[in-house]
Amino acid sequence: MRYLQELERNGVLIINSSFGIQSCYRTIMTEKLLENDVPYPASVVVNTHDDIGELFDHFGLPGIWIKRGDFHAVHKEDVSFVSTKDEANNILAEYALRGIDDAVVSQHLFGDLVKFYAVSGTDFFYWFHPYDLNHHKYAAYEQINGATAHYPFDNEALKQAAERAAEVLGVTIYGGDAIVQTDGSFHIIDLNDWPSFAPCREQAAEAIATHIFGKFSDL
Repeated sequence: MRYLQELERNGVLIINSSFGIQSCYRTIMTEKLLENDVPYPASVVVNTHDDIGELFDHFGLPGIWIKRGDFHAVHKEDVSFVSTKDEANNILAEYALRGIDDAVVSQHLFGDLVKFYAVSGTDFFYWFHPYDLNHHKYAAYEQINGATAHYPFDNEALKQAAERAAEVLGVTIYGGDAIVQTDGSFHIIDLNDWPSFAPCREQAAEAIATHIFGKFSDL
């Protein structure tokens, strides 16, 4: 990452800025999105040695999400839903043992999980309900919230919020997740660079190629 950032500082074109990729690490992402009024769950960055009992009480039932702050999820416990204070403190202790200094604690939101993929500078924006296609990493939302209810929401508003989040973080080829609540409001809960585009690769390929061609044409 540092090597790419040095190249970028020296004017080398990097598709998906290396600085943007770093901004997608959980703590940085949380702070940037909250600071820029992107719809994001109520969240607090904590030290993994802290006792978060009071914070657990503040967010309330059915529980909270704890996510490692220094990177993406690479381990099963790196994104965890916990329903008791003991579970919460045990997850933080496990992070601390692995040398993870900070974590993001987020309020749980009831609603439908929606996944999206997008490419900046193009019209490409693809969204879907991942549990309908068995395309998901975290079964916890479905276990807690039940089957997808398909709450109606403003697709264009989600696209604009995703574009704003990507702009704030500094990535251009990206994907993410959002929770749509019963009233159609939504919050982006994750955004990352170079996602799989698994359900829409053919459609995405043209948009990605167009984006990359435009980048090199501007040199």
